[in-house]
Amino acid sequence: MSREKMLQAEIALKDEQLADLSKEVEGLRRQAEAAGKRAQSAAASESKIAELKQTIGKLAPAAKKTVQYAAELQEARRQLIVVEKERNEFSKKHSATHKQTSTLKSALAEARSDARRFDAERKETARRAKKAEAAAKTTARKNLIIAFAAAILCATTIGGSCAYVNLSLE
Repeated sequence: MSREKMLQAEIALKDEQLADLSKEVEGLRRQAEAAGKRAQSAAASESKIAELKQTIGKLAPAAKKTVQYAAELQEARRQLIVVEKERNEFSKKHSATHKQTSTLKSALAEARSDARRFDAERKETARRAKKAEAAAKTTARKNLIIAFAAAILCATTIGGSCAYVNLSLE
């Protein structure tokens, strides 16, 4: 083989090596670009993480307040349950009181009716008593008149008998 062919073979080998190196360089360039993109993405992620940390730092007091509000809400719910129980008990007592009130109203209405009936009977009794008193006075007057008439009759009879006796004695 001649020198020329050897050189050509060497050049061809070098061209192949150069092509392989070019491919490797291109692969490294792509890897570098990908690494750059990942680095940018990581930097953006770090930036986002920093922002999130700041946001979390701002949210921490709000979270504490939220926990406090949740505790207050639970306490308010407990108090609401107590108030609801008290309201239910009051409602039951009110219902019982309402029933008692209704019963008392009925009894009062009945008592008023009885009082009106009693008052009417009392008035009727008073009217009858006045009528009986008037009748008794009338009867007493009649009896007095009869007694007076009887006395007069007796006196007249006695007086007439005395006069008869006096006349007969004379």
